[in-house]
Amino acid sequence: MLRSIRCYGICRKWPGMIIPLVLLFVHCSGDTSDSTEYHEHSREIAFISERIDMTVDPGLLTLTGHYTFRRSYSTPQRFAVSYPFPVNHDMSFPDSIDICRVIDKQYIAVNKQHDYDNVSFIVPFDEADTVTVKVQYTQRLSSNIAQYILTTTAAWGVPLEHAEFFVSVPDSLDHVALSYTPDLTKFENGRIIYCIKRTRFMPEKDLVVRW
Repeated sequence: MLRSIRCYGICRKWPGMIIPLVLLFVHCSGDTSDSTEYHEHSREIAFISERIDMTVDPGLLTLTGHYTFRRSYSTPQRFAVSYPFPVNHDMSFPDSIDICRVIDKQYIAVNKQHDYDNVSFIVPFDEADTVTVKVQYTQRLSSNIAQYILTTTAAWGVPLEHAEFFVSVPDSLDHVALSYTPDLTKFENGRIIYCIKRTRFMPEKDLVVRW
């Protein structure tokens, strides 16, 4: 979600520093043991859009994120990313994490980073110039707050072309407040859904829900 992906922008944590995740590429051979190549520029792969669905209930956050990347044909067909989570006294490390490529539902293996608050995985482009990855996870909440990290989008150096956020809460929750003003509010099946849509979006704060 970033210190490495957060609602974020996307970047990778490296010992002693934070490196934009687009700077770590894995060659299409799939062998990650000695085929990683570090680049000084991040323009060859772009993080262009995201759609986030946050389902917030007392004690639990369920999140589904769709992330779309675009590459130039001169870049490798696979690259590694690190996806961090807000882990603190309000939110635990996710109970379950599932990642797949949307076009063919190809499962993507998750490597848990036990030393940090993130996981890493390989994004496969294959022959395409764009790829969308779906990330799903659940996270336990110990207080009346849920957070999704957005501010690390700045690590890419360019704004998202499109960003959509849908926050669903029970209509029984009182005094719900979002860190972003919704563009639309809907009522469906006993829930309130807050819709936020942006273009050319460079977030200056994370998406936080309080009640």
